[in-house]
Amino acid sequence: SIFTGIAYWMIGLQANWHCFFWYIVISYVINMCSYSLCLFVSCFAPSFAIANLIAPLVIVMFLLPSGFLVNIADLPVYWRWLKYVSFFRYGFEALMINEFSGLELTTNPSKFAPHRPGKPVMGDDILEERFNFDPSGFYADLGICAGQA
Repeated sequence: SIFTGIAYWMIGLQANWHCFFWYIVISYVINMCSYSLCLFVSCFAPSFAIANLIAPLVIVMFLLPSGFLVNIADLPVYWRWLKYVSFFRYGFEALMINEFSGLELTTNPSKFAPHRPGKPVMGDDILEERFNFDPSGFYADLGICAGQA
């Protein structure tokens, strides 16, 4: 939590305590989900070495449909079902909503919305158009992610 708190301000995310609080909470919940997943894998692995081989594969499998590496809409159809069980997806979506919701970007908006050159871009539009995230789903994402922990 100390590293997360320091990193928040160093990265330059929204400078208000409300967003900072939710950032800490979401980061903690994602951490607990990762911890739970590794414990789950270690219960079924016959040895420490095999658990160390299986856990990264499972984590990458959950990371793929999160929207962090690849946009979910660009995933092949046979991988899309993983987005419903990926705690990374719910955590990443909650973090993105926390940062972009209500934010107005005024610097070089043509990069984010080339169809609206010269006009400010709202963070909610970026969430919907670029990431296919629902800005009203913050608490649902947080609850699902916490439920998986």
